[in-house]
Amino acid sequence: MLDPCQSGAGQPSGVHPLASDQPARPWPWADTWPVARLHFPSLKRHMPVLAGASGATFAFGLGHLDGTAAPGSPGHSVIAGHRDTSLTLLGNLQPDDPVSVQAGTDSGAITG
Repeated sequence: MLDPCQSGAGQPSGVHPLASDQPARPWPWADTWPVARLHFPSLKRHMPVLAGASGATFAFGLGHLDGTAAPGSPGHSVIAGHRDTSLTLLGNLQPDDPVSVQAGTDSGAITG
């Protein structure tokens, strides 16, 4: 699966989608764009988080629920996905494993 956060698809050379204040669609017809990236260091994995939490978004991965705090911002941010596809890796996390979120130049730890 194409990782829009990693490839910078649809961006001029050298421009990372999360490094700009402008939404960057991973392909011209997309109705979503990367807003953050979740890091799972103990699993050596990261996952892009796309704008919106619809079935169309979940077909490509995780989605940020509109109306909740932006990922990496103060407040409660809701990131959702299908438990039997994109979120199956959560079953491999241990209680004290770190998880972090990066949104643009901001990042923070997720607790709980």
